[in-house]
Amino acid sequence: MTNPLKTRMKAGDDLIGAWCNLPCMAIAEIAGQADFDFVVVDFQHGLIDEAMGADLFRAIEATGASPVARAGWKDPARLGKLLDYGAAAVIVPMVESADDAADIVSACLYPPNGRRSFGPIRAIRGRSRRDYMAQANDDACILPMIETMGALTDLSEIARTPGVSGLFVGPADLSLALGLPPARDNPDTAFQDALKMVVGACKQADIAAGIQAERTLAARRLSEGFSFVTAAMDSADLTESFHDTLRAVRR
Repeated sequence: MTNPLKTRMKAGDDLIGAWCNLPCMAIAEIAGQADFDFVVVDFQHGLIDEAMGADLFRAIEATGASPVARAGWKDPARLGKLLDYGAAAVIVPMVESADDAADIVSACLYPPNGRRSFGPIRAIRGRSRRDYMAQANDDACILPMIETMGALTDLSEIARTPGVSGLFVGPADLSLALGLPPARDNPDTAFQDALKMVVGACKQADIAAGIQAERTLAARRLSEGFSFVTAAMDSADLTESFHDTLRAVRR
């Protein structure tokens, strides 16, 4: 295997990442230089289009961090393209079932294991086709998001889907699915129980449990059994920093 992020994930290492919503190579580079293990580029809700995303991957790779893509949707063509760009892992939103998970895996793997089309425009990075193809399927790191009632209902089967490397909780959408306000954390028992279910299903399937968090929440998520956690987000952290600075000056 040549994907260091997946290797560390399989070894059970705690991996801490940052999240980029903004289409700025400098911010992505700063996140990588801060020594995060991975940096997520958000193609679903961020302001980042595919062409800019490829540039952000390049900036992240140059720092030694692993670029991770949060896909815009579970569309096979888009998933293949993100891997072509060089994503070390793909986080796939709105997965509803084990059938969805199997479709995602198939979209990310080359035949005979899947149906991904060949054309790794960046991912090949100077390697021969033979070298790339020898590792591509093993290197694919596929993380279905758990954020709907359908996913919770089929949780164990999703976790056991061959080719799935981990599950990644989208806490805001999971909160909405449970009838709660969208948030990264909720004291409600239903939300806390759902997180425990995800960690338990991942342990049973021997895969990683991931979740979107923030600076004040990430350490608790790691202690709860999540091992793939985001602790920073460019748009949120910049907003908070600007407000904190202005309040301090006005005081």
